[in-house]
This record gives sequence, C-alpha cells and structure tokens, in this order.
Amino acid sequence: MSKKVFMVIGISYSGITFIFHTLLNTAFGEFLMQVSYVGLLVGIVGFSYHYISAAVKQERYNRKRETKEED
Repeated sequence: MSKKVFMVIGISYSGITFIFHTLLNTAFGEFLMQVSYVGLLVGIVGFSYHYISAAVKQERYNRKRETKEED
C-alpha cells in the first residue's frame, strides 16, 4: 500500500469518526473512538518495545566487542 493511499484512509477514518462521534453523537462514533484509542495504545507499546529491543541489542554488541578488545 502506498503512502498516499494510507494517508487518504487515515484522513477518511478521522473524518468519519469526527462526524459520528462529535456531530451526531452515536454509539458507532464511540466505537470508532475506542478503536482509535486501542490503536494509539498499540502504537505506543510497539514503539517502546522496538526502541528498548534495539537498545538491548546495541548494549550486547558493545559488551561483546569490549571483551574481544581486551583479549
């Protein structure tokens, strides 16, 4: 999926959520907001996991390299 299509889908989802949740105040709008919150939470947790995972790998690499240099 191209970046342009992804952006169009995201903007459309945001617009539909705004209309149903804020303007019409429907249960469907509430559901879309909950899906958005879950998506935000998953994104934050996923970003944190990948960041911490990369930091741990880098630390292991640095320690392994330091022990080789000492020998």
